[in-house]
Amino acid sequence: RFTAPIALSAQYAHPVEHIVANLLPIALPAQILRIHALTWYAFLAAELLETSIVHSGFDFFARLAEFHDLHHELFRVNFGAVGVLDWYHGT
Repeated sequence: RFTAPIALSAQYAHPVEHIVANLLPIALPAQILRIHALTWYAFLAAELLETSIVHSGFDFFARLAEFHDLHHELFRVNFGAVGVLDWYHGT
């Protein structure tokens, strides 16, 4: 079974997951804080680029791809972005 992620797979998600985990954390603060549209576009572009790089398998930034690949390889570790949830739940 092929479990290695590719850059384009970073954008795939169930519709509910996409709304809760991808749209709300980015769009809601922008609406509440009423940031400028160009600032929001720059932030969105940076987030999409970082997500694609992490899923590409290349380690450009602090071994993030290696850390994230374990999430796809083992399906039982690295559920949170920074490891706090894994520590809390003992995974």
